[in-house]
Amino acid sequence: MEHDMNRTEYRCAHTWPRDRRGRRLLTRVAAGVIGGGMVLAAGSPASAQFRSAAAAPPGPTLGWQAREFQDSVNGPDNAVDIQYWFDDITNPGEPVNYVFITGWQTTSDGATVFATHKYEADYTGQGENEPIFSAFYPDPSGATGTNKAVAMAFDPDTGDVYVTGESSGPNGQDYVTIRYNKDLGEVWTSVSRYNGPANGDDIPVDIVHYGSTGYVVAVTGRSLGVGTGDDIATVLYNTLDGTLASGWWPSGVNGPAGERRYDGPGVGPDRPVGVGVIEIVVKGGDGGYVGVFVSGTESTVGEGDNIVTLAYTQFGFLSAVRSFDGPESGDDVATAMVSRTKRDQGGVYVPEFSFISTCGYTPGAVQGDTDYVVVSYWHFINGCHLPVSSCLEDPYVFGDSEFRIWGGPAPAALSDDRPLAIDIRADAWLWITGRVREAEGTAYDIGTIQYDMYGTGSWTQANPAGPDPTAEWIWGVLDDTNEWGTAVDAHGIVAYVGGRVSRGGVNSYAMFKFDVRMPFTPVWTALHRALQASDTIEAIVALDNAVPDPVFVAGGSGLSATGKDQLTLRYDQP
Repeated sequence: MEHDMNRTEYRCAHTWPRDRRGRRLLTRVAAGVIGGGMVLAAGSPASAQFRSAAAAPPGPTLGWQAREFQDSVNGPDNAVDIQYWFDDITNPGEPVNYVFITGWQTTSDGATVFATHKYEADYTGQGENEPIFSAFYPDPSGATGTNKAVAMAFDPDTGDVYVTGESSGPNGQDYVTIRYNKDLGEVWTSVSRYNGPANGDDIPVDIVHYGSTGYVVAVTGRSLGVGTGDDIATVLYNTLDGTLASGWWPSGVNGPAGERRYDGPGVGPDRPVGVGVIEIVVKGGDGGYVGVFVSGTESTVGEGDNIVTLAYTQFGFLSAVRSFDGPESGDDVATAMVSRTKRDQGGVYVPEFSFISTCGYTPGAVQGDTDYVVVSYWHFINGCHLPVSSCLEDPYVFGDSEFRIWGGPAPAALSDDRPLAIDIRADAWLWITGRVREAEGTAYDIGTIQYDMYGTGSWTQANPAGPDPTAEWIWGVLDDTNEWGTAVDAHGIVAYVGGRVSRGGVNSYAMFKFDVRMPFTPVWTALHRALQASDTIEAIVALDNAVPDPVFVAGGSGLSATGKDQLTLRYDQP
């Protein structure tokens, strides 16, 4: 189903009480199918129990699983990112599907190492799926300190994988970025290492890839500055050889070659959550360039922390800084971001569909409470024509903060709702998931909401609480069970959410499919529990409209013999 440009909304015919800010007071729990055979009864949280559901729609079936660790070492391993690749390059006419994951493993000496694996996506053999290729950094046999991959970027035209993470060095932790080919062989002659000006800890959080050979990858993170505390440091590398992209970001008043740092107005730490690239086309569509956007949290003077969005031009100018300070006093904290470039079928840039959205939490009406907030910016060209050099100083125009606040199922209580993941697909449908409480002091539930590109209305400062989300889902099991949504992969009006369910000290993978045409109720739900310890989904990727519609999830999973391992699962949808 395509997005309705007349903004048709799919809602249940309920009349909901509202708080003083016009937000919905939700007092019920949605039904959720568990593995196709159990369903959570709708009603108040206090009475929510499992019951038989013979007529419940079937859930997905487990296709395969893969568990990776270092030689039976009992360590806290984890997978943090996952990518799917339809390989029609290696053997044209005989395409093969693959899955890449990255994260870290623990060695027998107690060090951690980057651990990246490639699997056959359509594996049908007996037993666990084994990696076709694996790559580690540094060599596990001599590794020391903390070396953890945190994010991965992917080039679908070549199958190359870009992995970034933190790595111990003589000056504390540094950014380390590696380019692998499709067989997980290193492409650059050496890894790219970034040590900030204060020779302190530099911790990356995200990476984005633009183009292939001759283009760039951008890495952002927090980096200790000289007398400034932690700054937001973004580094640009050439994809060809891993050197700093001085041709894109030359040295000068804006910063050293290939590097840009941002120090917020306050004395506290500044910390990013993500980086994105948007293609900018100047007026008339007859040329353009690339913008790099970073979102995070900045310290301020007298306002607490604010959510900040930075816009860098292809030529390294800090074109715009937009800071969001919510309507209530206190800290506004970013948790995740997403960016998107939209072109029509003729390849023409569509500015109203090309934007940057950041989710986070903002103080609620009750002191000490926090609510979901989504801050979005559309960007426009400031009357620029070719040549591009005439647009260098200020090529983008950002509007004022355009945001939505969602108080969860108990907006008038001390519920401490916080989103943890955001994604966008199709015609700018935004999906956000995280944790919410039904009432003060209760366990957390998974709270997932969806907005269309209009925020189901117009995004205005005059009505920050705004119209309700297009659809929302609150999923909980039992009163003493904590559930968190930690990853989301969106496909227009459908999204797949991964997270964890925790009870009695044991976590399970939890996975859901949501559809805005079915608000309040998941299409299906699946749980996967290890023998003991903890399971948490960190990343999810789904192939909606594919056959047989597989969904892949990755994260950490506990076993008694090996501690927490890297775990990857394939599910096939009903």
